[in-house]
Amino acid sequence: MIDPIRFISNESSGQMGCEIADAFHEQGAEVILIKGISKFSTRNNVCEIEATSAEQMLRSIENNIDGSDIFISTAAVVDFIPESKEKQN
Repeated sequence: MIDPIRFISNESSGQMGCEIADAFHEQGAEVILIKGISKFSTRNNVCEIEATSAEQMLRSIENNIDGSDIFISTAAVVDFIPESKEKQN
């Protein structure tokens, strides 16, 4: 159980994903970067799709993976959902 004040998160910044996307783009690859909310962005003209939830990230991947030769994931997706939450009084 989790109370109404606490939340589950991680410290992943998204920087590694942006760096990898840039490196592949600089080598001539067509890159689509699907990322969570991050202060980091790619330096190049990489197509970036921002996802605000694990579900949205999954849908974005499913919508863009067809025709891909490579899929690389560095995302630290928080996909844990507590069975129940305490109600705030």
